[in-house]
Amino acid sequence: MNTRKSPKALIVSAALIAAVVSYEGYVRIASVPVKTDVPTVGHGTTVYPDGTKVQLGDVVERDDAKRYLVSYLMTSDDKAKQCLPTAEMTQKEYDIALDFSYQYGVPTFCSSRIAKYYNANEPKKACESYLLYKYKYSTTYYPGFSYSPNTKKKWRFDCTTPGNRICSGVGTRQLDRYNACIEEVKNGRP
Repeated sequence: MNTRKSPKALIVSAALIAAVVSYEGYVRIASVPVKTDVPTVGHGTTVYPDGTKVQLGDVVERDDAKRYLVSYLMTSDDKAKQCLPTAEMTQKEYDIALDFSYQYGVPTFCSSRIAKYYNANEPKKACESYLLYKYKYSTTYYPGFSYSPNTKKKWRFDCTTPGNRICSGVGTRQLDRYNACIEEVKNGRP
């Protein structure tokens, strides 16, 4: 059984860094990975450690890409812990949460149901909340998008749709997070 602890006692693990590198891959020259996304380089970097936004065409070598990733995760670690004051998690659950924060940003994580349910000691509901982020939103209609009246961006696409070429990586990653989280909750609960 895995021990649940306050996130203050947990770390940015080597397993997390390896997982992010695996999911994000490496892109030497900045590009837009998914329609409606922002320029991304290295292992998913969208903002450099100095706060400068990545621009199309920026070039980053592998060593710098890893350094940017670790820098972002360390900063995210401190901020994420602040929004989990009453949570208890296993290291793997925390890794999953930081991976989510890397993809969507710490402010999104801190305002999410994921953080809310961890703080309420409801880890199963926290895991289920990862599935709320399986959509790609846009202000512009694209084929396959459906109308979403309760959001600022009026169109959304379910990234878990089999065979989609719009955002299948987003859908796969959310399903992987959910499955890993649920499995960990089963193993981490007394």
